[in-house]
Amino acid sequence: MESCEALIARKSVGVWIDGSGAALVFVGGGEVSVRRIESGVESRFRTSGGSRGKTPYGPQQVASESKAEQRRKHQYDRYFREVVEAIASAHDILILGPGETKLHLATAIRQERALSARLRKVETADRMTERQLVAKVKNFFLARLGRI
Repeated sequence: MESCEALIARKSVGVWIDGSGAALVFVGGGEVSVRRIESGVESRFRTSGGSRGKTPYGPQQVASESKAEQRRKHQYDRYFREVVEAIASAHDILILGPGETKLHLATAIRQERALSARLRKVETADRMTERQLVAKVKNFFLARLGRI
């Protein structure tokens, strides 16, 4: 009987992603490898500036937060670009994750003409150990082959 990895001949990838980082599980051709990518996105950014008026408990003048939001958007764009480049050689793509970050990655993949047809599923999943993630990715692609 063939091993699970040998049954998945084409290079497939499962991506577990959230705002702090991504775990990429490459399966195919008898090999399984895991790669991690840190997002580098600032979690909470407190803008400096802002001041109180002269009256106690009066209105506060807050510095513009649009600059911080723009920086954060650019950091996410860089993060998604790095993940998309890492999975560009895969024939089948599965995206997993707990929040909205997985949906933003799916949007970034759909914008890439070469990758958009390779996206198989976007699924909600809580944090997993590396072994659980590898097993989930293998089972997903084996089920697509009709082997499970």
